[in-house]
Amino acid sequence: MQLRQMGDNMEATSLRRLLGRVGSGDLSRLAELLLDWWQLGRQRRDLAALDDRTLQDIGLSRCDIERELSKPFWRR
Repeated sequence: MQLRQMGDNMEATSLRRLLGRVGSGDLSRLAELLLDWWQLGRQRRDLAALDDRTLQDIGLSRCDIERELSKPFWRR
């Protein structure tokens, strides 16, 4: 696992722990939504960092990645 991914996993774990402390309710749902958006953005940036050969191996093109990156942060 790359150092960056380890850091991201630790950040997500820390955020989830914090959510557990916040409890249920509107604030918790908002925090969960923000975490989902943050993770989606991280996934899109990770895809953008892949080289063309790796994208080909997983069945994606650079055009697919550009289309994904053009989406607003809240859209899946």
